[in-house]
Amino acid sequence: MPDDQGPRRGRPPRVEPAKATGYRCTTPVRRQLQLAIPFLGEANMQLVIDRAVREFLGRLHDDVPGFAEAVEAAERNATGAPQNVRRLPKGR
Repeated sequence: MPDDQGPRRGRPPRVEPAKATGYRCTTPVRRQLQLAIPFLGEANMQLVIDRAVREFLGRLHDDVPGFAEAVEAAERNATGAPQNVRRLPKGR
């Protein structure tokens, strides 16, 4: 940053910029995900990410007390629409 400018506004720059993968990740994480593709027999990185997330959530269900119950309660209460929002009348 040149000395003639004031302090930067907003977020500080990342030490290592992330590339678009559907979520932000560092180069080492991205590299490991890409390396996992042939080891897992998946067709692309998105399938590797989906598998990793499913396995992570499975461990949470098994290992973290109360998590499975919280998920079940959230699924029971999910209606597809927020309860604090009403539909507008037709023609409005």
